Amino acid sequence: MPCDSVCITIDMDWAHDDVLRYTLDAMIRRGLLATWFVTHDTPLISELCAAGHEVGLHPNFNDLLSGDKTEGDAEDILANLLNIVPRAKCVRSHSLLQSSRLAALFVRHGFTHDANTFLPFDQLGLLSPWRGPSGLVHVSHGWEDDVFLSDVVDCPLPHEALDMDGVFVFDFHPIHYYLNPIDYDDYEICRGHLDDVTFLASHARKPGSGGVADHLNELFDKLDDRGISCTRLVDLEPVMQSR
Repeated sequence: MPCDSVCITIDMDWAHDDVLRYTLDAMIRRGLLATWFVTHDTPLISELCAAGHEVGLHPNFNDLLSGDKTEGDAEDILANLLNIVPRAKCVRSHSLLQSSRLAALFVRHGFTHDANTFLPFDQLGLLSPWRGPSGLVHVSHGWEDDVFLSDVVDCPLPHEALDMDGVFVFDFHPIHYYLNPIDYDDYEICRGHLDDVTFLASHARKPGSGGVADHLNELFDKLDDRGISCTRLVDLEPVMQSR
C-alpha cells in the first residue's frame, strides 16, 4: 500500500526571519501544514499558530555534555523555551540528544511526544510511533536534509517513501530549503553569514540544481498529485501489534 499521510517536521535552528518566512510562505502557498520545532522567539510563531501549524520545542542541551552550564541546566534550558511556547506538547532536542532523564523531564513539563529518533526509511520502512517507559510517544523520522547533505551514507530521495505503507515523517531546516545546497560545502560557505540575508540569497543555488529544496519541492508536488494529507506530529499515536 502507498503512503497514506505525511508528517512534515521543521527545525528552526535560529534561522533569520526572512529565511523562516521563505519556508512558511511555501507551506502556505501549497496548503501544507507542518510541526515546527522552535529554538528562539520570533514574531513568526504567532503566524505559524494562526495558520494551523503545530509548534514544538527544539532545546539545545549539547553544551551540558561538556559541563558548560552557561544557559543553566536542562530544566532551565527547557523552561526558557516554554516561556516562548508554553503549550508545546512535542519536543526534539538539538542533535537528537535523548536520555531517560530527559524523557522524564519532558513528561514533568507536560510533553506527550518525543521526536528524537532518526530511522532511515530505505532501510527500515515507515515505522509506527511507540510508547516508551516514560509514557512519551516516540516518533521517528525517516528522512532528514542534513543526512542527505552528508557523504557518509547514500541517502534516498524523500519522494521514494511515498510508495511505502504508513505515515512518512521527515525533517528539514529552513536554511537548507532557502539555500538549496547540494552538499555541506554549500552550507559551510554561508555558516558565518546566517544573519546576512543578502549574502545568503547570493549563494543560494538555483532551482534545478539537485539540492535540498529541489527534492523537497518534488516531494510536495507529489503530495498534491496524489492527494496525500498532512498529519500533525502530536496526533500520531502508537499502533498496537496483534499477538
